[in-house]
This record gives sequence, structure tokens and C-alpha cells, in this order.
Amino acid sequence: MNHLPALIGLRYRLIWAQARSRSGKLALFGVGALFAVLAAVVLGLGGYGVAAVAIRMHRVEFITRSVFGAVFVLAIVAAATLGLGVSAAFSDATLRRYPLTRRGRFLVRHLAGLLDPLWILVLVLDLGVAAGLAALGVTTWTLAVPVAVLLALSNYTAACVLVDLMDRLARSPTGRLALFALGLALLGVSPVAPRHGPGGRGAPGTAFPVLWFTPPAAAAAAVAGTTPGRSLVGGLYLAGWFACLLAVLLVLERRPIRSRTVPEAVATWNDASDRVAALFGPSLGPLLAKMIRYYTRSQHVRWNYPVTLPGLATVTLMAARASGRTEDPMAVFFALLGGIAALGFCANGALSLNVFGFDGAGFRRYFMLPAPPRLALLAAGLVALAPAASLVPVVILAWLALAPIPTDARMLAMLLSSALAGLFLYQSLGLWASVLAPRPIPFAGRWGNRLSLPAGLVLMTGVCAFLGLPYAGVAFGAGLMRAWWLLPLAALAGAAVFALTVRAGGAVLNARREQMLAVIESKA
Repeated sequence: MNHLPALIGLRYRLIWAQARSRSGKLALFGVGALFAVLAAVVLGLGGYGVAAVAIRMHRVEFITRSVFGAVFVLAIVAAATLGLGVSAAFSDATLRRYPLTRRGRFLVRHLAGLLDPLWILVLVLDLGVAAGLAALGVTTWTLAVPVAVLLALSNYTAACVLVDLMDRLARSPTGRLALFALGLALLGVSPVAPRHGPGGRGAPGTAFPVLWFTPPAAAAAAVAGTTPGRSLVGGLYLAGWFACLLAVLLVLERRPIRSRTVPEAVATWNDASDRVAALFGPSLGPLLAKMIRYYTRSQHVRWNYPVTLPGLATVTLMAARASGRTEDPMAVFFALLGGIAALGFCANGALSLNVFGFDGAGFRRYFMLPAPPRLALLAAGLVALAPAASLVPVVILAWLALAPIPTDARMLAMLLSSALAGLFLYQSLGLWASVLAPRPIPFAGRWGNRLSLPAGLVLMTGVCAFLGLPYAGVAFGAGLMRAWWLLPLAALAGAAVFALTVRAGGAVLNARREQMLAVIESKA
């Protein structure tokens, strides 16, 4: 363990080097957005204020559970999506160069991980709330501090186990199917969880009793329980959670991930992609066929595309319910009117934001073809439009089949126009991000936060649009009904922006080809 200070110092130098890169800046921006509001509440009030508010509202355990749960979930989301706090800075093979035992290597890896800034922030937030409760006499210092530390350790261990399991499942078709089913299940329960979860407006815990036994709920019961017996049970549950998660982590690390070899494939020259692309002529056809293969073989589109419709239905119902007008069919229509504009983002995700960054050294071939470079940009844009465009009639037919009110031609025109306006605008932004800020990214595997900063900002804008536009539709839908003709105009404007993007972007692509070659080929 004498090498631990040197290894931790090296890890922080690596973290600082990563933070100065583009992907590191994007990761810091994402984590800052996740934790800004929560940290402002807990740290701004010093933990003491949160506890005082909880006591004043006579809901000490519920508010403590909510704050602990928010910190717990946000930390796991940051770890799973951005790879923060759980990425292995030192692999087991690397640490074998040091005179460390197997147990020592395990301790060094995870002690270095626990000292990551993300988990230090989590510990500070948990300690702030627990210390506030102790200062107000709700609990004792001897109980508050150990519970907060144990909750932070459980949070780190849970994130490590989750990320490890996701990596293992993503390596097999059955595992990817299981992850897909889990995602659909989460989308299905998210609209009703606030009502039937602990502290919801429905019967507490009747639908989701497991929420009462999560680590945040156990920690809240330990430090804010109404009786000593409840505090003891909460502490035992939390200790049991940590012991189980640590045991699972030990078992997983003793079973290394098996590498999967890809057998040699036979090249085909007249498959479905070539036959479809051949309809567009000899100049555009080969470029379209290449782009179609990107989208049909991308694991990210295979994940995004199937969950688009369930996700749209979920956020639409959530927006209608939040407005307090669930029984009003027009509220559901207005929410769908806003949500359908995000289909372009939902179907493609990040693939449309870096269409040339996956080519590597093959990027130079675009300028050797007997065709202008703008055709490559046109092919990328047309193929990117197809996945979301194919979902628009499905959404409209589903509304016609399930809508409890008659739907006139004006409402159909509004839905179609909203979908096309959002589709053209998002794909135009994706083409500009691909030309102005490409990144060399391997096509296979997880991309994580390796997109460029402009592409990452477009991606976050798409996420915000997907979550926020249904609420905006409910708020402004009545006004749009009176001026419904604005939406067809917005669709025409989006199509014009897309056409101008292809024309102007082709010229920019030709002018910036040397800079793009230098960036894209840097890791080829």
C-alpha cells in the first residue's frame, strides 16, 4: 500500500488531462447540469437548512429519502452514461507491475476510484444532509456520519456493478435484448412511479414496495426514523445492501469479460442496401448504400429506434398528467404535438452528429469520386431522415386508432408539420456538427462522451427537446390551434434550412477537407 499515494496522484493527473480535452469538457458540463440544482439546494443551505425544512414540514424521513435518492440516482446516471467515477484508470494487468497482492490490487483500484471528484461530491452531499439532521437533534452524530459514509460507499459499489453488468450484457445478443426489455420496463413504470412510490399521492408502496428497501430509503430510515427500532432496521438494511453489492463486485471481477471474436465475413455487392440505393442513380447511389449500411449496422440506432415510440408515449402521458388535465383529450393531443417534433433525435441519437468521423482513413475517398463532395453530405442527410420519417405515419395512425375525440384534417396537418419541422431542423444541425466538428470514433463499441463539444451540445438539446417539448405543447397548444397554419410554415422553413445546409455544407466540406482529414485520420 506504499504505492497508493503515487497511484492516486497519477490518477488525478490523468483526470486533469482528460478534463482539458473536448470530451472531458463535455463530461464536466453534463455532470454540472445533473448536480447543479441539487448541490445548490444541499450545499447552499448547508445541509442544516434541508433538515430544518424537513422538520418544519413534518416529513423528515420522506424529504431525507428524496434527497438521498436524488443523489444516488444522479451519481449512477453520470457513471453509466458518461463513464465518470468508474472508469478503470489502472487495470489489474497494469498493477501487476507493482509488488501488490491480488487483494491489494483490488483495494488500490477502488480506493483510487472512490477518491474521484464525483464520489467526493456525493459524500459531501450525503454528509451535509446527515449533519443537518444531527445538528437539529433528529439523530446523533455517531449514527449520522457512518450512515452517510456507508451510503456513499454503496452508491459507488452499485455504480461499479451496474456498469460492469451493462458491459457484459452488451457483448451478446441475448444480453442486448435483456437491456432493451429493461429499458422498456423503465419507460413503462416511470409515469406511475411518482404516484405509487414512497411518498406518492397513491397508496404508498403498494405498487412499488421495493422502493422502500433501496439504499437511500434505508439510510433515510436510519438517520430520520421515528423510533429507535426503525433506525436500527434501516441501518441493518443499508449495511446488508453494501455487503451484497461488494460481494457481487468481487464475483464479477473474478470472472473476466470474455472476448468475442468476429468471424471473417464475405463481402456482398448487391444486397438490399445496394438495390435501394440504385434507385437514385449511379452518382448518389453508392454513397447512399454506404450510409444505409452505417445506420442498419449501428448498435445505437438498433437501441434508439425500437424505444422511440414507447418513449414518446411515456413523455406524452407524463406531460398531460403534469398539466392536471389528464381527462381532457386535447391535453394529450397538445403533448403529442410537441413530442412528435423530437422524433428526429429519438430515432437516430448521436449517429447523425458525426457521420464522417467513423470513416477514418476512408474519408479521403469522398474526394476521389467522380462526384462533387456535396453529394456525400446529401446522402448522409437523406439517410438520416429515413428512420424518423418512417415513424411519423405510425404515430399518426396510432393517434387515429386510439384518440378518444374526432380528428380533423387540421389536427393531422399540425401533427405532420410538427414532425417534419423537428426532423429537418435536427438533421441540419447534425450535418453542420459533422462538418465543423468531426471526431475520430470507432464505429463498433460504446461511444460514451467522445463526441465533439458542438455535437454534444446538439445531443443535449435533443434530449431537452424530447423531455420538454410535450410540456411546451400543453402550455401553448391552444394558441397553436388558432394559428395552426404556423406549423406548416415551420415545416417548409425546416425543409429550406435542410436544403441550404446541404448546399452550403457541401462547399464548407470541400474547403475544410484538409482540416477534417487531419482530425479524422489522427486515430485511424
